[in-house]
Amino acid sequence: KGPKSPREIYDHPYVVAQGKRRSDSLDDFNFRTVVPGTLRRHRVGGLDRIQIFYWHSEDKDKEENKGKWSLIQNWREEVPDLEKRLAQLQSGASQSANGNTIRRFEYVTFHQSYSYEDFVEGIRPEQGEDGESMVYRIKHGVFRRICARAKSKPERRYAMFIDEINRGNISKIFGELITLLEPDKRAHYDKDGNCISGMELTLPYSGERFGVPVNLNVYGAMNTADQSLVRLDKALRRRFKFKELMPDVGVIREMDNRGIIKDENGGEIDLGQLLEAINRRIRFLSDREHMIGHSYFTKVKSFPHLQQVMRHEVLPLLQDYFYEDWSRIQRVLRDHDGTQSKSHQIVCDKQDKAKQIFGFPCPDYEAKKVYYEIVEEITPEAVRKIYEHDEP
Repeated sequence: KGPKSPREIYDHPYVVAQGKRRSDSLDDFNFRTVVPGTLRRHRVGGLDRIQIFYWHSEDKDKEENKGKWSLIQNWREEVPDLEKRLAQLQSGASQSANGNTIRRFEYVTFHQSYSYEDFVEGIRPEQGEDGESMVYRIKHGVFRRICARAKSKPERRYAMFIDEINRGNISKIFGELITLLEPDKRAHYDKDGNCISGMELTLPYSGERFGVPVNLNVYGAMNTADQSLVRLDKALRRRFKFKELMPDVGVIREMDNRGIIKDENGGEIDLGQLLEAINRRIRFLSDREHMIGHSYFTKVKSFPHLQQVMRHEVLPLLQDYFYEDWSRIQRVLRDHDGTQSKSHQIVCDKQDKAKQIFGFPCPDYEAKKVYYEIVEEITPEAVRKIYEHDEP
């Protein structure tokens, strides 16, 4: 979306994935040479028959786009097969020869009750054929099923996504996988399912030989602000590469509306600036691990929708972060300036005096500041003032 420089194209996840698919190392298959050549061959005015890229060589009206590349508006008409491939990539699926959808990934969420029997294999009860008796059979868990599919198609990449990986009992769930997940222990299989190299172990329930295919990627996601993070098994930490994913305003800028929505009065609200301002203050008042993610605002398409997000998602999250300290919530939302009109505030405060509360003078009690939320009537001005006139 939008003009991209060659550097941005090199670093795009799809280009990186293609490089890894063609070679174990991006250095062996130099996309920094391939990409520019491909862009030049298929650009408007080029020698190739298919012309789908436009080069901003002399874009004087927009100097920041000079030297970048864009897709022409009718690129879908030029390469219809590419659009079909794009739809498949976005859905995370591919098509078999008979047209059936092939899922090359599985997704699970760990929790306190999740077990090895759910993940790898275990004995499960089933109703007998007579409809009355109970029989017990060995059932494959989700991880063993995706491993079997990866083993049968060694030329393709498969993925296992684990959300909230830190919430499960890692030793209980993974068992012998703690060893098999190591890169140098991964099993290489041929097309007949024979293990060429790597390690296989004997599973405790079925007694069958089992290895984790080298063409299976395992991804685990966790929230660094979660207190249960300390429970993450140290042995598992050594078997994963860690990549921090911080809030990214660029994702909001790539939305169809560029992160700009209209308010009820004809004005505009910049969701990107709103996120940046909130996170700057959270980082200052707490720490960087508690900054809120961009996903809260990527789904916002209108001001009423933004009101709901602020009311039911952002504000409760701030209450959780700054428990019993409403003054810091006011500072995050820039509601602490006593000169502001209450219509420009989301969290307000007032002074309650003992005489007003009890109906008679109480000299032993001082006046107390009480906070309350203007959640039903969050105005555009109350949102805009969070980021306007804010030092970057």
